[in-house]
Amino acid sequence: MKNLIFISLIVSSIIYGCQPSEEKCNMYIQHFFETQAQFTCADSTKGVVQLKFLNISWNMEIISIEFNIPDSIEYSDFYNAYTGRIVDAYYKSRDIDSTRLIDSLFISQSCNCDDVRKIIINHYCNDRVFAGIFKTALSSFYTNKERVTEHNEIFKIDKIDFKMDSLIQIALLQFDIVKYDPEKGFAFHFVCGVNPFDYNYENKERFLIPGFCQEALRNKEMYTTTKKIIRFLNEKVREENGEEIKNVEEVCNKYEKELYRLLLEEGTLKNSLLEYYEERKDIEPFRIKY
Repeated sequence: MKNLIFISLIVSSIIYGCQPSEEKCNMYIQHFFETQAQFTCADSTKGVVQLKFLNISWNMEIISIEFNIPDSIEYSDFYNAYTGRIVDAYYKSRDIDSTRLIDSLFISQSCNCDDVRKIIINHYCNDRVFAGIFKTALSSFYTNKERVTEHNEIFKIDKIDFKMDSLIQIALLQFDIVKYDPEKGFAFHFVCGVNPFDYNYENKERFLIPGFCQEALRNKEMYTTTKKIIRFLNEKVREENGEEIKNVEEVCNKYEKELYRLLLEEGTLKNSLLEYYEERKDIEPFRIKY
């Protein structure tokens, strides 16, 4: 099994090749995993990998986790800007891996976390999609940084145009109504992390855009606005349906559409996207097209 995995990684490396800029990008990928994650074996009998990401805190104001990379860590500015989206790409890669190759690596290395770390990092360097998404984020961040002189050939990117209407539709996907309880009202998700783009190389720029929306919407104003709209919908559903709800699923679907309409009309959602874009337009892989 161990030899088979090594052969697989070697073949993968030959297929995709390693141009100088790719090798240098791999250095950044290696540094990311080495400084931002710990590998542990969650179950030694099954060899299940648990990747624990570091520097995570819980923001009580918006009920969400966020990454806070200390300034002492090299490339902390890039990591603070893009770690969330890189982590999303990592989990997406794992989710679509039907062979469960990453988990099998722990078995092949007898759950030695130090040994398996090297192989997993090598695996992700040779995952063309993950490497493409990582390099897009890296290039987007550093392409306009005057102080960057090392590995300049990596930091070249052609930004894609993305329609504002499409950005808003992706933003709306980050909210939904989960269920309805006659006493407590609607339960809802706030910025639930939906990414509608397939995990493939052609989407390497677009794959980062839902993460932009999620970051833009995770603010106190947006959370307060969403709760206010949900309270309004709770009152409305009681007025229109009384205390007895025969078809809860139908009610949830109906008022979820109402939630989207009100979010659009109220304006905080669109303003949050535009304000966040204004802050980050130099380091994003896309331009908003109206």
